[in-house]
Amino acid sequence: MSLLGNVPSSLSELHALSDEIWYLAGDASVDTSWYTKRASLAAAYASSEMYMTTDTSKDFLATAEFLDRRLEDVQKVGSAMSGASQYLGFYAGNLDSMSYKVPSLTTRIKQIMGHADLRDTSECPDSVLHENNKVYR
Repeated sequence: MSLLGNVPSSLSELHALSDEIWYLAGDASVDTSWYTKRASLAAAYASSEMYMTTDTSKDFLATAEFLDRRLEDVQKVGSAMSGASQYLGFYAGNLDSMSYKVPSLTTRIKQIMGHADLRDTSECPDSVLHENNKVYR
């Protein structure tokens, strides 16, 4: 399976294996984590399989320890991503609640180039211009 012509079928089998493992583990995610979980598990599995090819320990004990470390890494990354996702969701929710509106890119370029008044809010009819020249609704 390591020949170049076998790469597509190897990747397909790796995807099917990681999908089956997550299914048997009870994963029912339907968001982007469905993809990240499978990709993370596939990476841990593939790296462990490569490590195993050079493992000379009895009963592949070193490979089992290597796999444990990779799975711990996947958990740490997953926890960090979850925290970052919650933070970004909170931040985006706050930005949305402020619901400010800015002029279009064309208007802003004209303003920068000096071809339009910096106080032109024609593209934001229900907006109010503040002292710092930012347009808010």
